[in-house]
Amino acid sequence: MKSIQELNQAAAEAKRQLGIREADTWRYRINIAMGDCGIEKGAKGIVHTAMEELERLDLHDVAVVQTDCMGMCNYEPTAEVIDSGGKKTTYLNLTPQKMRDIIEKHISGNQPVTEYTKA
Repeated sequence: MKSIQELNQAAAEAKRQLGIREADTWRYRINIAMGDCGIEKGAKGIVHTAMEELERLDLHDVAVVQTDCMGMCNYEPTAEVIDSGGKKTTYLNLTPQKMRDIIEKHISGNQPVTEYTKA
């Protein structure tokens, strides 16, 4: 690397490849559990689906973060959606289709998808 710009570009590409999406100011933050049990049950696919849907819908004020285990191994893959005010909704037993629904209804439409949460 010959410059700070090249280093920043390499870092941005690494984050993209890892499925990390940061926003300086975010309206929502999606924490996706990436502990061993989550990965085993498909969390990597959930991260990729979230990234694809956010790009498809041109939503750039949403951060996607891979986190450690949330302690809900029986419900993996799991994710938390946190709004800018701190309100958290935890989604369980995720599939790519459920994540698409969450992005469309909760993130884009501001309506949590309660059937994907634990009552």
